[in-house]
Amino acid sequence: MIPDERLGATAARFSRSTSWEPVGELALRFDAGHPQGMVRIGAMWWISTVELTTRSGSVLTVDGSGDLVGRTPVGDATRFHPGGMDFDGEALWVASSEYRPRSTAVVERLVPDGTSAPELLFRHDDHVGAIVRLGRGGDYVGWTWGSRRLLRWQVDGRLISEVRQPSHFVDYQDAQWLGNDLLLCGGVATVQLAGGRGSLGGLGLLRASDLAMVREIPFPHYAPATGRAATQNPLFAEVVGDTMVVHLLPDDGAGSILSFATPLSA
Repeated sequence: MIPDERLGATAARFSRSTSWEPVGELALRFDAGHPQGMVRIGAMWWISTVELTTRSGSVLTVDGSGDLVGRTPVGDATRFHPGGMDFDGEALWVASSEYRPRSTAVVERLVPDGTSAPELLFRHDDHVGAIVRLGRGGDYVGWTWGSRRLLRWQVDGRLISEVRQPSHFVDYQDAQWLGNDLLLCGGVATVQLAGGRGSLGGLGLLRASDLAMVREIPFPHYAPATGRAATQNPLFAEVVGDTMVVHLLPDDGAGSILSFATPLSA
């Protein structure tokens, strides 16, 4: 899948004054566990999730009505926490880790045809909270627990770059390759407000070549049912007409995919 260059151009101009209009909501008609990553392929949504009661990780297939139509196990009995994931036009890339920092992870490739099993590609000696492929045939970029260290691997899984994340704006949860050396990232931080502790959601733009976060902005929307920051868990962005639409799934269980639009930059 070739990224639409207008996504990167628009994200590069994000600011605190960027307007976000709610444009849709898709209620999931089942318990989706604790969602982590999300992409849409055609009419289907693919969502990575962890179920804590059974200590199991899955990639869910969800149709346009919000119904569950498939579930593919990922990870293993120890590494059952899948994180943010991405789609390169041919396969999904999923990292599943132990549910603790400074642990271990496996990275798998999953063809989203509803019948294929995940293929183990490589292992990593730390928690991997998200992984993105830099286009078909490209390297992989990801991060550790809480996005505290940013990572880049070659196609064969050899780690070639590791950078300590200098920003403490939010902990990033999911990301998407936009092309032009850029990844769109979404995350959340717990902050102390005048009325007590609250959530701050945010979007970031990560440059793949040197693993530098080149732009970060707060995201001013929350889940209606729970008050969670909208960017708390998965995100997926696309061009719709003359807008960039960011789809978000902040709530656990039978949550809703919330969609927000902003005009495309010229």
